[in-house]
Amino acid sequence: MYICRMAYLLHIETSSNCCSVALSEDAVLKGVLEEIQPNTHASSLPLFIQELLRQNGLSTRDLAAVAVGIGPGSYTGLRVGLSLAKGICMVNDIPLIALSSLKIMAKGMQERYPTHSGYFVPLVDARRMEVYTAQYEQNLEVIKSEYALIVKEQDWSESSIPCLFGGSGVLKVKQLLGESENRIFDGENQFNSARFMPDLAFEKFLKKEFADLAYTEPAYLKEWGQF
Repeated sequence: MYICRMAYLLHIETSSNCCSVALSEDAVLKGVLEEIQPNTHASSLPLFIQELLRQNGLSTRDLAAVAVGIGPGSYTGLRVGLSLAKGICMVNDIPLIALSSLKIMAKGMQERYPTHSGYFVPLVDARRMEVYTAQYEQNLEVIKSEYALIVKEQDWSESSIPCLFGGSGVLKVKQLLGESENRIFDGENQFNSARFMPDLAFEKFLKKEFADLAYTEPAYLKEWGQF
């Protein structure tokens, strides 16, 4: 049973060009710092963490856990985010919480479209006509786990349930499939954000579903160079 009232969780999401850090008290979002800029994760992430904690009068010693998006997504971004998350956990002897970056994206879609009555389909651009994707129910239960897909015209064409697509791969998928009654595309929110992590992370925190600090690796889905 959860008793402690102020569990501060740090959230790190670096699977895309958005370098994003959030802080929550339990599942309540307390602040976010982020920027959309390629190849700046290594320099920006430590500064964002330090500043966000400072703004809230905290240090890493006050954290109960660190949650991190483990991909799929940018190889470099994921490495930077996971390495720093592990380092904070090791130094402060606190647990690591690993989250699917696609589920984080789906959570953002759920929050932006609370009346959507179908599936959430996050899409990460994996170059050419390939995407990383998954499929979730309205309550974010997994229908289909993360996988790499070379998009074809017939994909999702047989679904009788409306699918909401979002993420960095949404424009290429929309161009190929076209919009229809059961295919809705969110083209305005193409980057992931740590602001959507608190609910997911706190649920795992309460259940003590922690990641192994020594063996947790990014969920690349493909090996380096397989593009």
